[in-house]
Amino acid sequence: MSQLVKFNKDDFRFNQVKFVLKAIDQNSPKPFFQVLHSTGAKIVGTDSRRLHIANVPIPEGNYEILVNTRNKIILHESDEGFKFPNWEAVIPKDYKERVKEEFYYSEIGALKFDRLLPEHCGLNLNFLSDLKGFSWNAYIDTTPENFNAVVFEAGDLMAVIMPIRLRESETL
Repeated sequence: MSQLVKFNKDDFRFNQVKFVLKAIDQNSPKPFFQVLHSTGAKIVGTDSRRLHIANVPIPEGNYEILVNTRNKIILHESDEGFKFPNWEAVIPKDYKERVKEEFYYSEIGALKFDRLLPEHCGLNLNFLSDLKGFSWNAYIDTTPENFNAVVFEAGDLMAVIMPIRLRESETL
């Protein structure tokens, strides 16, 4: 029998689960972008352009979203037999050695943060708005020739966002 996992707004893990669900693309043709993945200790969501992770223990497996409202989340263990990709490979091994910046989301803060990236890179500002409500440490590779993921950490949460390569005409 398939497993149901429920979170109510009063559950201290509710906001962590909500955060991970923001990175899931339920309209993707690829099933692993449509589910929340659990290792048993961590939950993971990705849409291939960003990866959200939280330390929330639920039984290991892939979960489809049945309900995602302001007050309730209900997940259903997926019956589809697919292997979730190696999400840990997306996290740069050396990210703690990068430039570290504090980041708390605001529209102006997001625009200023974007200017810290190498000239030919940008970040999707909608992805930065997913970070609202938490105080983050951001790890940025500022080497001009590089085009690497930006890693954000806030306690038990992590976000890995792939930058967008800008055309010369789009750089400021």
